[in-house]
Amino acid sequence: MKMQYHCKNEGRKVAISKGSKINGIDYMEVSEDQTTLTVHFIHNLPGQEDQVPPLPASPLTPNSVIIRGGVRVKDMEVDSVESSGNILTIHVKKPGDFSLYTLYLVGSAIDNAPLEGFDHHLSEIEFSFKVNCQNEFDCKSTQVCPPEKLPEPSIDYLVKDYASFRRLILD
Repeated sequence: MKMQYHCKNEGRKVAISKGSKINGIDYMEVSEDQTTLTVHFIHNLPGQEDQVPPLPASPLTPNSVIIRGGVRVKDMEVDSVESSGNILTIHVKKPGDFSLYTLYLVGSAIDNAPLEGFDHHLSEIEFSFKVNCQNEFDCKSTQVCPPEKLPEPSIDYLVKDYASFRRLILD
């Protein structure tokens, strides 16, 4: 089972999907082995048919992807990237920890500027490697029990004196 991370900028995604000449991240999935990240884009990637941005954009490389964050496991290294249509599959050398990471698309590892032809807001996405893992530090889940069924009182609708009405109301 894969966990999906959706971008928070739905309005931007809709605007970019309507004939725009820039691209951006639609959503991302983290595989169970926690070393494969599948990033889905709004349009086809550079190097693919009907690519956005149009030529002369070059295909994405491991240097185009930076992953920052983490508490115990830092300095995530991208091992390889493969693109097919609007999907970029990223392989990292080791899985991360339970904290949040951010994946950035950049022009180069030195520059750290957003990749040319990609929306600045949709060129990064926040995620966690350990979404499907049990965590001993998660908040205690509350067990929701259905309310206890109480016996229905027997109601005599033919009662007409004060003592019987009083007994009926108290019951």
